[in-house]
Amino acid sequence: MNKIASKLSVWFLLLSFLTLTGCTAAMNTKEADPGVETYSYITGNLTRTYLSEYHDTVQAVRSTLEKLEIPISDTIADGLKTEVKARRADGTPVEVEIVLIDKARTQVSVRNGTVGVWDRRVSAQIHGYIAEALELKITEDEKPAEDSAKTDAGPTIVEVVEPEITEENLAEKSEPAPVPAAPPTYQIFPDSPNVIFFDNDSNDLSDTAIEKLDRIFKILTDNPEATLMLNGYSDSYGDASYNQLISEIRANAVKSYLVGKGIDSARIMALGHGAQRFIASNKTREGRRMNRRVEIEIIE
Repeated sequence: MNKIASKLSVWFLLLSFLTLTGCTAAMNTKEADPGVETYSYITGNLTRTYLSEYHDTVQAVRSTLEKLEIPISDTIADGLKTEVKARRADGTPVEVEIVLIDKARTQVSVRNGTVGVWDRRVSAQIHGYIAEALELKITEDEKPAEDSAKTDAGPTIVEVVEPEITEENLAEKSEPAPVPAAPPTYQIFPDSPNVIFFDNDSNDLSDTAIEKLDRIFKILTDNPEATLMLNGYSDSYGDASYNQLISEIRANAVKSYLVGKGIDSARIMALGHGAQRFIASNKTREGRRMNRRVEIEIIE
């Protein structure tokens, strides 16, 4: 009898622990949702694998949170993983992690709530909106262009879309095919102390960038009333939504470094503008590197 009671006590404690931590057994199964391959639910995280490209999924997550009116408070990202933190109107935290699996698959984990009170239902709803956003993206991509109406005003203009060209498939000294990109709008020198440059698909700060930011930090320290405006830009290659996102991420990377050194975040405004205001040609590696930048404006 004592042995049975002991076993029951062990099972009761185990079930209580699983209930408090929000853990359930991991599940792997086929989903009916469009674009979803598998899902699992572990320690409050509802994780699904989407049959979609990484950058499309990141954008779908951001648009989903915007649609649900869940403001994003923080974003940490690189070319392989993006972590998005947000908070619902009632104060409930929402965390979304997007991980690159391969070119055609992305893993998304959604956690809603706090320890012991995870809300799997809401996480599933968020996933439903993400899947819907991705399905819409696929539908828009596959939608044929409408035939232009012919008029007597002049000949029909046929737009030729060039294939996307990235640094990875260019030889060191090769010239890419022409792309519809605006010419440089103004000039900035590579050694400008108020401009931070970035590598392709990266928000990492180089040693040179850190040296520049340390000087900016000293200026802000010596001038307590001064504020900063950070304007992020990208080159002209890639999807417009991704360029917008990466320009925001780079501006926030600069802000995070200065805040980490002790500058009040309220003194720094970070904005992303995407592929705009080119300062060099997008046909060369160096030109694209110049366009991938954050400009720092010091407001006295």
